[in-house]
Amino acid sequence: MSEFAASPTAQQRGIDNTIPVNVKPAIRALVHGVLQPLRTSFGLPCIVTSGYRSHALNAAVGGATNSQHIHGEAADCALMRAGARIPVIEIARRLVDLDLPFDQIVLYDNNRIHISHTVQRTNRRDVRYHSSYRGERL
Repeated sequence: MSEFAASPTAQQRGIDNTIPVNVKPAIRALVHGVLQPLRTSFGLPCIVTSGYRSHALNAAVGGATNSQHIHGEAADCALMRAGARIPVIEIARRLVDLDLPFDQIVLYDNNRIHISHTVQRTNRRDVRYHSSYRGERL
């Protein structure tokens, strides 16, 4: 939970980013259903660069008003191998190949991937490419 609550922006701006009790089950579902199997398959740590966001933090970082981060259903991540980030296309391929129950993945530049999962409905397995992404497509 500490990885999901950590935020330099929240710390710098004095924003309370404490995870509400009712959000914790969604974070656990994301971790157990998607992030941990992904970590295990690579045998590497998955660094959560942005997890839970309170409404105030989400607004401060310019997040979408309906962001899954607010509900604990999303994490922006990076995986590291030998001090270098694994390309996000490799992570996306692994998510698809493992048939993990992701709701949405968004590939940003080549360093960051947004991964979400929900228990509110069927996960869509939607793959999107941010305008900053210039790499290969699935």
